[in-house]
Amino acid sequence: MLLLLVQPTPQAQTAQSAQPKRSPLAAPVPTPAPTPAGQVRGVVQDGVLTVGTLLPMTGSLAFLGAATSTAVDLAVQDVNAAGGVLGRPVRLIRADSGDSTDDLAVAAVRELAGAETDVIVGAASNTVSLGVLDAVTEEGMTMISPSTTATLLTTAYDRGLFFRTAPSDTLQGRLVGRLAAEDGNRTAAFIALDDPYGDVLVAEAEAELSKAGVEVVKKIRYREDDADFSRLEPIEADALILIGFTETLEVMRKLKRGDQRWYLVDANLSDYSEDLPRGTLTGTRGTLAGVAVGPDFQARMRALDPALTDFSYAAEAYDAVIVAALAARAAQGDLGKSVAGRLATVSGGGRPCTTFRACADLLESGTDIDYDGLSGRIEFDSNGDVGEGGFGVYTYKADNTYVRTETRVVSR
Repeated sequence: MLLLLVQPTPQAQTAQSAQPKRSPLAAPVPTPAPTPAGQVRGVVQDGVLTVGTLLPMTGSLAFLGAATSTAVDLAVQDVNAAGGVLGRPVRLIRADSGDSTDDLAVAAVRELAGAETDVIVGAASNTVSLGVLDAVTEEGMTMISPSTTATLLTTAYDRGLFFRTAPSDTLQGRLVGRLAAEDGNRTAAFIALDDPYGDVLVAEAEAELSKAGVEVVKKIRYREDDADFSRLEPIEADALILIGFTETLEVMRKLKRGDQRWYLVDANLSDYSEDLPRGTLTGTRGTLAGVAVGPDFQARMRALDPALTDFSYAAEAYDAVIVAALAARAAQGDLGKSVAGRLATVSGGGRPCTTFRACADLLESGTDIDYDGLSGRIEFDSNGDVGEGGFGVYTYKADNTYVRTETRVVSR
């Protein structure tokens, strides 16, 4: 397990608790008053906002770690160049979360807590996030994930300390339904996993189809550990929405698409160029959470890491740091609980601002702010989810590879 302290430069699939995440009957999370340096409350308030990354440097998700880690570096530089937090530079510590096949994240959380971390940016994976959530929040650290989307994290017990800047699967389901309706389909069918992931996507997509007058004529649900498509017959429907993981390939091999429109989701949006005959997926559409970052931001990131080619969730990781730093400034405290208590305040309901410097100046003047970042309008709700989120809409070419063809914003 790697734990790396970065000196600040001023210029430069899953189990969950059955307990409710934030009881509607509970009192709002109070904003702790500033405490003297060294006094312990969850973690130590020392006057320095310490941000730790819990992102994958190794394992199957390492490709996400490069972009998100670099975006965090850039955000910390921007915060410190604008005066830092509480008059001092933000301190950055990097730790490797690995993936769900190892225990690196558990050890990393212990090390981050021991280093007096206030805010963790991560984890990238739904499974890893759920696996360490209790350990993180028990230490009083706020956790902001830039890429998790599972609705299990909406309801997981988190002591009011888990947030995410990526939109949840609830919003993705709505988008899938809207796409199928907008394409002029009059009937639709689902072949979907029979699990919480599939439940949410099917329910939300079906609700959108119903609003548009699209009739759902068939729903086939299957368990991942018992997926048998040998008897699968073609389904008479204008649109077929496929919700699953790698087993979706077997569904596509079994069915003849013809002129039926197919729709995929984040878990099965993949390069099928080596798996299916040319033209099988031409025109098929799919969705994936996350906005596309512009060329200027990409250039700034490449200045830190010239090898970067994938910028997935970079905007969401950058915003996680910025909104945390603004919350700490608004709370006049660096404790994770202080930050959590002000995240909703600085991300909605006030005067819009789009950079840390501009927002910090407004806070200094006593103005309530609404930070709208690179990832869009954040506006955390009572569950720590964003009120709206950006998604890429992807379209398959004749070679069964996909390209981003538009970005869509979906609101609650």
